[in-house]
Amino acid sequence: MRRAAGRAGRAGLLLLLGAGPAVAHGIPRNVGEGLAASGGPLLLPLLALGLMAVMARRREFVLAGAAGLLAGLILAPWIGPNADLLALAAGFACAVLTATGLPLAGPGHMALAALTGTLAGAALTGGHDPRTLPAGGLAGLALGSLVALAGPFALAPLLSRWPGPLRIGLRVAASWVAAISALALSLTFAGPLP
Repeated sequence: MRRAAGRAGRAGLLLLLGAGPAVAHGIPRNVGEGLAASGGPLLLPLLALGLMAVMARRREFVLAGAAGLLAGLILAPWIGPNADLLALAAGFACAVLTATGLPLAGPGHMALAALTGTLAGAALTGGHDPRTLPAGGLAGLALGSLVALAGPFALAPLLSRWPGPLRIGLRVAASWVAAISALALSLTFAGPLP
């Protein structure tokens, strides 16, 4: 037991010694570092879309969002650098629709799913052409985006087992995502603080 703990400690020390700088408060030196630092808030629309897909019990929303994500990565130079604001607004709409608890089966909901995925994909590249970005950073963003999009759908089997409590939990989570998105949008439009 002690030997295993000693080996794990040495392996952890080697990992710490080989780690690079955190750049937590530094300015990104290239586009790849900037993408890795800015991806968190941009995953909110995809999380809202995933919650909407679970609440509606429609796998098609996840597929439309994933296809839109790929289209957004390709169309990013034409959508422009303000795609992050549009993606937050579309994610806010998804979260509010989910939080209301109303049926989500109309064709407009499918269009919203595809639009949210497209805008989120364009926002993740910051309006840059994806061919000019580092492949590792782009692959990491794509993987994180797909996890944020399809992750909530893993709760779908539990929804049939405990429909009442899980639906309430999904609505609460969607309301939190809506509140965070609204706060991010309002702070963006507020301008600099005095």
